[in-house]
Formats: sequence, C-alpha cells, structure tokens
Amino acid sequence: MAKNNKLIGDKEYKNIVKLVPIVCVDLILTDGNKFLLGKRVNQPAKGQWFFPGGRIYKGEKIVDAAIRKAKEEMGIKILAKDLSIIGVGETIFDGKGIDKARHSINVVCLVKISDKTKFNFDRTQHSEIKWFSEINPDWHEYVKEFLRKI
Repeated sequence: MAKNNKLIGDKEYKNIVKLVPIVCVDLILTDGNKFLLGKRVNQPAKGQWFFPGGRIYKGEKIVDAAIRKAKEEMGIKILAKDLSIIGVGETIFDGKGIDKARHSINVVCLVKISDKTKFNFDRTQHSEIKWFSEINPDWHEYVKEFLRKI
C-alpha cells in the first residue's frame, strides 16, 4: 500500500488539478458477459454511468489502488489474482471550476467477480449501481471504448 496516503489539502489539490493530469485507476467489474457500472453523483460526468475508480496515491502500486478503490467505492474485497490491466486511457472534461474541468490518465483494470456479490457501495460516489450486458450508445465514449475491449 501507499506509504504516504495523506490527503492533499483542498487548496493544493485544486491547484494540482488545474495544472496537471491526475493518474487514476478504473475498475471494470465483470461476471461473464455482464459488467457493473455506477451512476455518478459528482462532477465531472455527474448522472452518467461510469466505472468505479479514482486517484492513485503517490507510492501506491496500481494493483493496490484497484483493491483500495473496490473496497472504498463498492464495499467489496478483491484479490490481485482476480484483476488484469487491460489498457490505459484518458478522460478530459472541459468546464468551469475544479468539479467540471478535469484531465485524468486512467489505468483500466478488468476484475472478474460474481453478479451475486453483495455490494455496500459508497453513495457519495454513485447513486446506484447496475449490471449491464450491452453497451448503451448514449454512454460516455471512454466507457464504451473500454467495454468494447472486454
């Protein structure tokens, strides 16, 4: 795990987000031909179906960040053996303010789990979670791009 996962202060983080891309991990949780998405509560992409995930801490390995984000956002425990890195992407959201203007470099991990898994998901991140078996043409292009790879 990260040696220094101390949270960055709001003012400092806003400045970082304004100046550089943020490195994140995204999780594609799957069971056979089904995949799980969460409806985002926060900007950017508020109200859209998206992968769970988030920032990788300095000193934290990608696999450890994926395990942490599964626990924090979905309330589930995953093991390193259950995930594989399937690619790197990026999201760029234009808009005014830190909540809407973001650029992130995303390491995307495929995680095989059961659709019978009991989730205790973080409602400050997702208003709901849902299993899907088809890609919706209205979803964000980044989500569709990586779902086509699985």
